[in-house]
Amino acid sequence: MKKKVVKIGAVIVHYGDRSNTNECINSLLKNKDSNIDLKLYLVDNDSLNRFATEKNKNIKYFASNRNLGFSGGVNIGIKEALKDKCSYILLINNDAVIKKHFFKHLLPYFKIKNVGMVSPVITYYDNPEVIWCANGYLNKRFVYSTFPYMGKRLAEANLPDPIEADFGAASLLVDSEVFRKIGFFKEKYFLYVEDVEFCLRAKKAGYRIVYSSKPLVLHKVSASAGIKGGNMLNSRAAFFYARNFFILIRDNRQSFNIITAFIGQTFIRLPFYIFLRCASLAAVFSYLRGYYFGLIYFLTGKLMSY
Repeated sequence: MKKKVVKIGAVIVHYGDRSNTNECINSLLKNKDSNIDLKLYLVDNDSLNRFATEKNKNIKYFASNRNLGFSGGVNIGIKEALKDKCSYILLINNDAVIKKHFFKHLLPYFKIKNVGMVSPVITYYDNPEVIWCANGYLNKRFVYSTFPYMGKRLAEANLPDPIEADFGAASLLVDSEVFRKIGFFKEKYFLYVEDVEFCLRAKKAGYRIVYSSKPLVLHKVSASAGIKGGNMLNSRAAFFYARNFFILIRDNRQSFNIITAFIGQTFIRLPFYIFLRCASLAAVFSYLRGYYFGLIYFLTGKLMSY
């Protein structure tokens, strides 16, 4: 009996190093199993460093006149994939590389009741035996993200399968029905935390987010932000990391305790990122600026940009 062909769209937002985007694209194009009809949607957010791509029937290219951020860029690709009637849409960072049989392994998880999004375990590109992300949890009392398996070796992690999560990161395969039901990414976030907000909406709509225990993605970690291989923040990333959780809290205040959420941003996240995650003094000042702008949004609803 002939296997049913599954139409999948993979959305990549290009910004920064073209070699990262090229490696990501090549890993996807090599992943075409016989029953997978894969189309790539490449959104070029970098007007100063355009990604020159050769004509390829499997790639649709969109050049933005300005940097729309990840949320704005990825929405362009998602909408095009929906127009093309893709059944599933992969959202993948341009500094990530997927392994063989990625789709073949992940698609069966959608047969599990209410699963709307699936991610594999993601390991470090330069250290593939160490986990970068095997789930994402949101502490709802103090409103910060946690990654319990980050830094653990695959051989010692003893991962369950599937792994329940609150959100996905860097590589997330989504049932197209999720977008039709809850909409797209909120573009006010621009960069970072938009995935947390989107997944929070999905869970409220009754969808589950799970990780496969199989390591199928290598991530260069922050390469698109200019810092390859670590979890450190440059100035731009630090600003959005600080500001955007305040947006999440105010816009979803029915889901959080406002007082404990404020405590979490001020006495947990702020010292953690300033002392342990900012890559430079400039990043520290940028985080503080983002915190201040976030606090203004938290109190007044006025959005101030980078």
